[in-house]
Amino acid sequence: MDFLDHAVKIAQQVDPHLTSPNPRVGCVVVRDGEIVSEGVHEKFGGPHAEVSALDTYPKGYVSECEIYLTLEPCDHFDGKKTPSCADLLIEVKPKKVIIGCLDPKFNGQSVEKLRNAGIDVEVVNHEKSGLLNIFFVQSFRQKRPYLTLKLAQSLDGKIFHSNPGSKNPEPGFISNSKSRNLVHQLRAEYRAILTTTETVRIDDPLLNVRLENFHRPFSNPDLIVLGDRPVNEKAKIFTIDDREVHTFPNQDLKKTLEKCYAQGIDSILTECGAQMCTKLLQEGLVNEIILFTAPRIAGTGKSTFTDEVSLENFTLIETKELDSDVMMRYTLSR
Repeated sequence: MDFLDHAVKIAQQVDPHLTSPNPRVGCVVVRDGEIVSEGVHEKFGGPHAEVSALDTYPKGYVSECEIYLTLEPCDHFDGKKTPSCADLLIEVKPKKVIIGCLDPKFNGQSVEKLRNAGIDVEVVNHEKSGLLNIFFVQSFRQKRPYLTLKLAQSLDGKIFHSNPGSKNPEPGFISNSKSRNLVHQLRAEYRAILTTTETVRIDDPLLNVRLENFHRPFSNPDLIVLGDRPVNEKAKIFTIDDREVHTFPNQDLKKTLEKCYAQGIDSILTECGAQMCTKLLQEGLVNEIILFTAPRIAGTGKSTFTDEVSLENFTLIETKELDSDVMMRYTLSR
């Protein structure tokens, strides 16, 4: 068994909305090639993964164990509300600590602290650990949330708005049910959804997570609504109880995102129209693009973007067929 893979797997079961702005972290304690204890960070302000894993295992035996961590252990800093996990590891003195990726907040300082205390530490470039914490790491570096532009279009680059008065029960859906289910999985992973007052006024969407038989319990992401136009107080977005709705005027987008980060929002998935998508790309605020294309020729209708945009700084990293739809995923080149 790859113990770091297992540490990532158990961390993925945690609702990211509950740990944010902290990352999801997995910890596995191994003795003689067997897992003897494990733990995760379940919610912001709660015990960290190392504490959870070691709390149920006799400390006198930890010196015979290896500890696998998806992220570099935390240490002291101003305003910290939980004890140092680096100090905990120094106290129990494991045989070895294997770390999947560094924490940008400490950037190897905890690793050096452990080594100076005589603990053998190995930092590996573990891809799954890095992907598990990509929102946390990237948002810390850029001081604004990791932002993913989610788009759905026809083959000829058109988007549609739903019409609540239509006889068609799903008039606004371009993509098929398989694509839409994937969108709900994405919503379950991101800390917030970004939309506009225009989208709320026209579509009256719920913008919540609706999944059956998902691999873990989930809550709903917060909602960020940009714009100056009034929204009906009876709009569906206000009927979801387990989330906050943040409203901002449609002005300086970069400053707005920095305010979101200051409020603990580390990742955002967009659910907005062509104008806002275009502005976010043109202002260089997008980290990732997920584009769903359906096998339809619209002929007329709104275009996916309101102006020319360049994707020369993005790299296509994934293409997936979802029955008749095609999903393409681009990330900003580092």
